[in-house]
Amino acid sequence: MNTDEIIADLKSKAEQFIIQKGFDLVELKIKPSSRGRIISILADRPYGGITIEECAILNRDLQSFLEDDAVFKEAAELEVSSPGLDRPLVNRKDFLRAMKQALTVFLKNPVSAATGGKEKYEFCGNLTEVSDEAIAIETKDGLLTIDLNNIAKAKQVI
Repeated sequence: MNTDEIIADLKSKAEQFIIQKGFDLVELKIKPSSRGRIISILADRPYGGITIEECAILNRDLQSFLEDDAVFKEAAELEVSSPGLDRPLVNRKDFLRAMKQALTVFLKNPVSAATGGKEKYEFCGNLTEVSDEAIAIETKDGLLTIDLNNIAKAKQVI
């Protein structure tokens, strides 16, 4: 298995485990460290509000699961934490949770603003619609539809 396949397998198994425990996987990243790698997981309750104690329990249980299942063969530390107030918006479910809220969206490829015609990578506005393929935000220049596959990063404005 190549690195991308290993990460996809790890993410799939970790997500299934986390869902069984009553939480959502918000994000999984693998970062290098001096002692191997760090598997960094952001988890939350389906409607927000995971506690520090729940993160600690989930960290311990998930560590045991990953060791028992031998999902990740390299030496790795596991970090489970809350996404916090400025949680990243990664998937359709995250965007649905942020409906009617102010967002900042960073794009992989620029698109034209609704009325200005100038291509930009970053837009701010209120989320008005979420579909399987796209989101719509009301910007100062008008309504803008953005393909989910073109979103590099998105977060709620606090």
